[in-house]
Order: sequence, then C-alpha cells, then structure tokens
Amino acid sequence: MYLIARPLVQANLLLEYLQANGVKVGVLPLIDTRLNPNSYYDSVIRINNCDGVLFTSPTSIDYMSEKLALISPTCKLFAVGASSANYLKDKTAGRLVNYPQRISGVRGLIAENILSGSKIRKLAVIGSEKMNQTLLDYLTINQVEYDFIDLYKRVNIGLENPLLIRKLLSDTANVGIIITSKLIAEYLVTCANELDLNYIVTAKKLITIHPQITEYLYQQGFKNLCETSSADKNSVLTLLRDLEYERQ
Repeated sequence: MYLIARPLVQANLLLEYLQANGVKVGVLPLIDTRLNPNSYYDSVIRINNCDGVLFTSPTSIDYMSEKLALISPTCKLFAVGASSANYLKDKTAGRLVNYPQRISGVRGLIAENILSGSKIRKLAVIGSEKMNQTLLDYLTINQVEYDFIDLYKRVNIGLENPLLIRKLLSDTANVGIIITSKLIAEYLVTCANELDLNYIVTAKKLITIHPQITEYLYQQGFKNLCETSSADKNSVLTLLRDLEYERQ
C-alpha cells in the first residue's frame, strides 16, 4: 500500500482515483489547514479589485470554492501547476486558467512568462501565512501591485498524532509515501527526526511529483526517491504501476 501525504480533501480525490484503478492506497495525515475567517470574509472584494488572482495551492481553491462564482469574469485566473489548474477549472465551470506547463510552481510561472504575458497590473495572491519570496521579488522588480490574501494556516498534525504516524509508517504493508509538496516533505522530515523514524522512512519509497520536492529530500539524506513525469494524477498512477511491477 502507498500512503498519500496530503490535506484530507485533496488526498481523497487522488485516493479515489488510484483505488478505482486498482492501486492500494491510504492517507498519511501529516498536514492540516485552518481557515483565517477575517481574510475569507472580504476575499472576493479584494480579488475583484485586481486584474488577476493566483491560487497557490489546491487548498486555497477548496477554501474559496463557495465564492469562486463571484469572481469577476474580467479577473484572470492563475494556478501554479497543471493539477491545480484542472481542479480550478472544474470548480469554475470551465473558466480559462493560466498555468505553467513545463515547470510547476512559482519558478514555472516566471520562466514561462505566464504573468508577464498576461499584462497583469495588480495581482491577488491567495495562500497561507506569508507570500513566496521568489514571487514577491518578481512582482516587485516588474512593478506589479499585489494583494496577498492570507486565507489559511498550515499545521503539522503528524506531531500532534505521533502514535498514529508511528503505526502507519511502521506497517511493512505500507511500502511508499506519495509526497505532493515541498512543505509536506518538510513536515515528513520533521516527524521522522523528532519521532525517531528516520530508519523507517528510509526504507520506504518516497514518491514525489515535483523536482523541488525531490531535491529537498535528497539534501536531507534520502536516496529512496522516485519522481513522476508530471504532477497530474495519471503520472502518479503510471509510476505506482511501474513500482508494483518491479516488486513482483
């Protein structure tokens, strides 16, 4: 079985897809999010005061799901990768979503001129706690106004539930962990260090969906890494099938 390390709502979407395609998967609860009600209250007003809005994660899309229809049709939608873009498109009845197609993340947005090509003068950025420094520097240099909407905070719930995390990771039937963001990778490393589970995590296949995640884990000393060809669910499925074929 493979454990998906992701907030529960997004984990369920991937879990259901993989299970429907014959892969045994479960959830590794490392991360949870909590809504900032003050930012949520006036979020649409702030977004519609901008030319575009960047959703920095699937979680930001989830929290805004009931208000997405209120976003002005003249406000351009942006996401940081294909998976988030498709998710946002589904939630907005097929609205056009701009996103980097070769490199996921802020680096892709910049490298592929997604923002500059859209001639955005003021951008709303929906995220958690603080704005990505690379994005902040880029917007500042290019004289793009921005409004960062601190919509939610993230919590390492693995440290709040050490017995459950130890039980899931110690189970030899769980042969791999699917890691879908660098932050989740950081939470996993923190749990492994503080709960003395490094020797167990080292024995698992760590499946990543982005080069930044792979690079970070490698720098932390993990060599048991497998990276999908892209961040979409089909690529995850393909890699898991390949791993299962190797195990037979």
